[in-house]
Amino acid sequence: MNEHGFSVMVSNEEYRILRKIKSLGRVKVELVPDYYQDMADKLVSRGVLNKEEFDEVEYYTPVKEKK
Repeated sequence: MNEHGFSVMVSNEEYRILRKIKSLGRVKVELVPDYYQDMADKLVSRGVLNKEEFDEVEYYTPVKEKK
């Protein structure tokens, strides 16, 4: 589910990436292998992950779910 409350279908592989990023809180984009960056970027475009910049470094961060 994304921040707007819409359910978004993800593959098992995407779900593993999403779970890992959620468990860590944020992950530097440069530390994610290219193959997984492509998947993470697709999750960003679908509103499941955020790509944010802190101190000139890009991170993947989980979208906060509304309850």
